[in-house]
Amino acid sequence: ITLTNGGLLFKTVEDAITAHSGGTQAAAYQLTKQINHVVTVAAANDSVALPAAVAGLEIQITNGHASNSIQVFGSGTDTINDVATATGVAQAAGKSAVYSCPVAGKWYRTLSA
Repeated sequence: ITLTNGGLLFKTVEDAITAHSGGTQAAAYQLTKQINHVVTVAAANDSVALPAAVAGLEIQITNGHASNSIQVFGSGTDTINDVATATGVAQAAGKSAVYSCPVAGKWYRTLSA
């Protein structure tokens, strides 16, 4: 994270992400940036995976595909909204979400309208 002279906060960004096929945690594309823009989702439930849940971390994911949902998984045994990590959570096409980690091992999602 860096600050400009004006005090604006910049975060790491990855654009043009392709969600991996298979819809499983093991096959998921590993996210490594704070702001992530998924644009290619060849089939419903292609997947991405959050980094390890460390308290205080926030990750934003935008599903920029027009019609296909992505499946979002935690890392290892990390949960999302208390759902087992091997299950993951669906994020519909055209939706953005912020995944916040208040305590190690647990992600909670705030989903756009």
